[in-house]
Amino acid sequence: MKKLFLALVSLSLLASCSMDKELQQNEGNPISFTSEIGTRATSFVTTDNMNYFYSTAFNGADEVYFDKLLFNKNGEYFTSDPEYYWPGDGSELRFYCYATSDLSSDMGLTEPEGTAGEYMLKNVTPKSDISEQVDFVYGYAVGSKTNETTGLNIKMRHGFTQIALKAKNNNQGYIYEVTGVKLACVAKSGNFKFPVSSENKGSWTPGTEKTNYFVTYAGTPKTLDGTYQNIMGATGNIVIVPQKPTAWIMSDKTNTQEGAYFAVKVKITTKAGAQVYEGWAATNISDEWKQGMIYTYLLDFSSGAGYVDPMEPGTPGNPGEEILGGPIKFTLESVINWENHTPDSEVDM
Repeated sequence: MKKLFLALVSLSLLASCSMDKELQQNEGNPISFTSEIGTRATSFVTTDNMNYFYSTAFNGADEVYFDKLLFNKNGEYFTSDPEYYWPGDGSELRFYCYATSDLSSDMGLTEPEGTAGEYMLKNVTPKSDISEQVDFVYGYAVGSKTNETTGLNIKMRHGFTQIALKAKNNNQGYIYEVTGVKLACVAKSGNFKFPVSSENKGSWTPGTEKTNYFVTYAGTPKTLDGTYQNIMGATGNIVIVPQKPTAWIMSDKTNTQEGAYFAVKVKITTKAGAQVYEGWAATNISDEWKQGMIYTYLLDFSSGAGYVDPMEPGTPGNPGEEILGGPIKFTLESVINWENHTPDSEVDM
C-alpha cells in the first residue's frame, strides 16, 4: 500500500531587499519614514506596492507619543496627517509599525496593545477562504531628530507563513483533475509580539482553536501530468500564523484528535474512462512553519492518491481509508494442460 508522496521545498520571503531613495527634507521636519522590504508577487506587500502602514510611538518614559497613526506614501517618504514632530531635546522615540496588503482588511482594524515595554497584536486571524487573505508586514525602529532630514529608515518583515502546493502524475493509466486545495486542522489565530530590535523578528504564540484553509475553483480543472504544476488556483498561496502543527494520525480514521493534513479536491478516472474517486484526497503534515518563509509542497500522485478526507462531510468512501490500494499484480498458479478429446464418430473423407 502506498500513500500520496509528498516532498517539501522552502524559500525565504526576504531573499531580496531594496531600499527607497532619499528626498530632500520636508518643510518643518516632521517625522517621516523610508522603507525596506523584500520584493515578491504583487498579491503580497513589496517595496514597490507598499502604500501605507500604521505606527505607534513611545518615548523614553514609555509614554505613548502617538497611537496607531496612519502613515501614507508621499513620494518616497511615508508621512502622517496630522504631522508629528521629533522631540527638540534629541531624545529617542521607539516605533512599532505594521501594515497589510489591504487597508480595509480586518487586520487593519486591529487594536494593538502596549504594556510594560512590550507591544503586541492579539488574535491575529487570517481568513479561512484563501481568496480573501491578506499579507501582514511589520517593523521596529528607533529614531530622533537626527533623522529629520533623511527620514527614518524602517525594515519591514513578512509576519505570516506562506504555504503552496504543486502536484504531478506520471501514471498514464489514470487521469487526475484537480479543482481545489485545503490545509486542515491548523491554528486559526495567534498573538504577535513585536521585536525590540530592528534586526530581530517578532514572535508568535499560536492559539488552540483550529481551522481549515481552502480554495475551490470553478471552470476548467487542472489536469495533472508528469511535471509539477501549481494547484492553488488564481488566488495564490495560503497564509497562516507561523506554527508547528500536530499531524493527523492515520489510525485515527475520523481524525477525532484534529491532526493537521493537506487535502486536494480531485476526480480520478482510469484512462479507459472508469470513475475511481471524486472528492477530497488527504495526506498528513507535521512540519514547523516559520514566519517569512514560503513552503512549497510537491504532491506526487503517480503511485497513490492519499486517503479519503477524514473530516469532510459528503466525501465518498470510508473516512481515513486509502483511496487506491496497492498496484494490481498477479502470480501464475499454472497454465492448464491441453486435454485430449476423441471424437464420437469417424469422419469419412
